[in-house]
Amino acid sequence: MLLHRIIYFSEIAIPDEDDLETQLNRILNSASRRNARLGVTGALIVTNKHFIQVLEGGRRQLSYLVTLIGGDTRHKNFTLAQFVPADMRIFMQWRLLCMGASEVPTHYGSRYSTSGTLEPSLITLNGFHLMFQEIADRYGMREQQPVVMPTNGGETIPPTMSAADDCGRKVLV
Repeated sequence: MLLHRIIYFSEIAIPDEDDLETQLNRILNSASRRNARLGVTGALIVTNKHFIQVLEGGRRQLSYLVTLIGGDTRHKNFTLAQFVPADMRIFMQWRLLCMGASEVPTHYGSRYSTSGTLEPSLITLNGFHLMFQEIADRYGMREQQPVVMPTNGGETIPPTMSAADDCGRKVLV
């Protein structure tokens, strides 16, 4: 299987704020199972307004996911920023890392966006790559070491477990 990588972003189209956590948990649980079955790895950033995601896997599997995610009514203005062959996985064997808005470092906007905010339409392709590389390095994705999530009281989470109950604290492996 020739490895490919996609980067996409979309606006969150979940109408009821109270329903956001429930919908995110549904997305994460189904994505984790599906990604494992398809041999896909990646990371999802959920800001107050957007989903920003990188996925890695086979071309056919990623094409299927692009169609699936692009047609999901929880996404609005789905934009496929990149779909390219990749030399190696950034996120190795991890099915999905999810970072909520409270976990996204404030410097990401000024470091990776032309606007100084984490507005995905203003992030360059190089900015996306550098940002996801920093996430992988920050959470030890390459070495498959236990992950220490900043919002869960410093608890160490082995790579074979999931933690907490919202996207801002959930690691699915």
